[in-house]
Amino acid sequence: MKKTTKAFAICALVLGFSSCADFFQEKIPASFGGDKSSLGGLLVPDEKITKLEIPSKIAASQGRYKNKITISWSEVPFATSYHLERAVATKDDEGKYTLPDDSDFEPLNNFIYSTKYEDTILFDPGANNIEYNNIYFYRVCAENISKGYEASEFTDFTVADYEGKGWLLAPPRNAVATKGSSQDSITVSWDPIEGASYYKIYRGTSNDGSGAIALATVYGNQTSYTNKIDKTNQGVEFFYKLSAMIKTSTSFEESATGTLAMGYALKDGAPSAPDPEKIIVSGYGVTTDALVITWEAKTNESYNIYRNSSTDSVFTCIKNNYVPTSTTATYRDETVSTGQLYYYYIQSLKTNALGEISKSPFSDTGASSAKPAQGFILSAPTTIDIADGSTDGSVLIRWKPAIGENLVPGGFKYNIKKSPTADGEFIPLLDKESGILDEEGYLTCETPKEPFFRISTFNESVDLESEDSIAVAPQPAAPVNVEASKTKNLAQEMGSDWKYNDYEVYPVRITWNKPMQDNPTSYTIFRSEKPNASFKKVATVMAPDNDPNTVVTYYDSNPTAKAGTFFYYKVVSVNSLGQGKKGNDPSTDTQRKSWGYGAITRDQWFREYNKEIFSSQAKLTLMHKPSDLDKVGSETVYATVPVNGSLGTLGYNAKVAGLGAEISMPYKEYADHYIVSNGQNIGVYFILNGNTDTTSNMSANGHMHETVRCYHYEDYNGLFQGMYPGSAKYDNLEIKGGAAGGGYYLVQTYELDYTSANANATVILSEGKVDYLVGEEGK
Repeated sequence: MKKTTKAFAICALVLGFSSCADFFQEKIPASFGGDKSSLGGLLVPDEKITKLEIPSKIAASQGRYKNKITISWSEVPFATSYHLERAVATKDDEGKYTLPDDSDFEPLNNFIYSTKYEDTILFDPGANNIEYNNIYFYRVCAENISKGYEASEFTDFTVADYEGKGWLLAPPRNAVATKGSSQDSITVSWDPIEGASYYKIYRGTSNDGSGAIALATVYGNQTSYTNKIDKTNQGVEFFYKLSAMIKTSTSFEESATGTLAMGYALKDGAPSAPDPEKIIVSGYGVTTDALVITWEAKTNESYNIYRNSSTDSVFTCIKNNYVPTSTTATYRDETVSTGQLYYYYIQSLKTNALGEISKSPFSDTGASSAKPAQGFILSAPTTIDIADGSTDGSVLIRWKPAIGENLVPGGFKYNIKKSPTADGEFIPLLDKESGILDEEGYLTCETPKEPFFRISTFNESVDLESEDSIAVAPQPAAPVNVEASKTKNLAQEMGSDWKYNDYEVYPVRITWNKPMQDNPTSYTIFRSEKPNASFKKVATVMAPDNDPNTVVTYYDSNPTAKAGTFFYYKVVSVNSLGQGKKGNDPSTDTQRKSWGYGAITRDQWFREYNKEIFSSQAKLTLMHKPSDLDKVGSETVYATVPVNGSLGTLGYNAKVAGLGAEISMPYKEYADHYIVSNGQNIGVYFILNGNTDTTSNMSANGHMHETVRCYHYEDYNGLFQGMYPGSAKYDNLEIKGGAAGGGYYLVQTYELDYTSANANATVILSEGKVDYLVGEEGK
């Protein structure tokens, strides 16, 4: 009988040895084991997950709504919310735009509890909102905060199914109405809107568009409409505006109305239009403040002067009922602006004996005429870009030619100026440069690198220089020495701000130095779970000074950080104009300095460590035998993941000792799980060394003792070895009835200097109690 009792004690102790009380009840199947080398598969049924999938599709409305863009995406299993971000690209004059990159995305909504979202862009859509010229890109990731799940990356906006590209429904543009070309009709024409089902035409007599009423609706394949005019309305100026109508799933969406188009039918007896051959604009960049228009005038006639421009198709009356003092009429237009090509139109007015005024057609001038009557004031370039030069001390200045250069024989020259500050005095750097035209239509010139530049345009034919352009600056070089901490004690540095998040992970410290050759004004910090994509903007930090020895610091209290996850940090330098794209590249950081992760609490440390305990014990065979006596004996099992090129071991030795039993289970460089990042094994998670021994009496009551130490090892074959150094002491764990029945573990965590050869490693959390039930959650 005594022998049987002792054998039962051995059985109880073997199973009670584990920190998990469930081992005694043999809830861990003896068949468990095999190649379970990822952290997500530890003693968890296959249907359970730790990481959410990426939404398989995302789509955004394209020209469907005048004020908003709707975004929808595919549902992700187990997701409870979604995080949505947006980037904006602006089309140029040719309709081209630059695809955004990760750094351009800004959070739009952190917690969306469905797979749809409405992004309201305009609260009061009008005719000329600049937002109509934008392309909006969206990306989304799935979340489950309560379970600690999160998609490791966003949808990829560069791939068709994921691009999430949308834009607003803009009103019809470039609406034009005929002016005196017919006595019985006015024809309105406009540019088409992609996908329009109908166009709605409104008409009124007020030049601000108020009081206009719906006149007609035409099909979406039409881009003109002829309005019949009776004799009583000849000469009356009508103002037309149009909207586009798009069919949605349930109704029609109507755009805002576009800019006004003035038109009129010719009245009997109206004067003829001024001869376009005689209308001259003396202004191809020969002045900087005004344009002068001359034409052949007739006696007993007055004139209205209209204009539109290369950037505004609306006809604007700049002078009403102008009476010339001679047969050569002259008018000086001082309301012009830089960067625009203006077109002028002259309308003759004649008053009869009854005081009735009749109007001629507009002069046959403008952009589409052989005699356009056009002009511009000398203007600086409006589009300037600064790229890297051929050396560190040079830059390549790129600019689009100034307005009207193609109309001037020989073109213009350009003066490039420099200054140490954006608002300081700019002095000449290079004079009368022609620039070299590149394939994108930019003029280019390589110059010494300076903090700030301006460019002016020079017209040699009249020895005239324009005002300077806006100040531009080179994008500062990337910061240097970017480092992210790894399981670091930051309590002294952060004080009361050193707090762990909901997943029991402490902050990461990111440090860097300014680039030697530049003085950024600020830095933008980005974070990702991938080394080369899906970076989220975390914060902006102002540059403290221009000393290259100053270490700039930011502490990242990441609310979504979880144990076992490496984060990749990119720091981008930004100049005083808010420009900057250059940062460190984590994907080429072979020393992993910009890769970081926070320390974890004692409880969380034990949970992660216990995964190795569970996995290792599942490989043993004796402790899972059905017969009590069969559990006595010795065996050795091998780890799944090599340390320093070799597989570690777990030993098992259960024997009768007096009136009780003793079980010894020594670990030697034992590791079962890799650190997985971006689908790649980048390191060894925990490495176990030490003993977890158990002593018990014949009643299966006793205690555990000894300590397991988890060291950090030097890299081996490029693998990081030992993510969370620390130790777990078992001396205070009680065994009751053959199972863990009370007490606590003593856990102490260390920084990465905790090795088998270093007895004075840096402590993160000093030795503290961890309840014996920690690690049992969810089992």
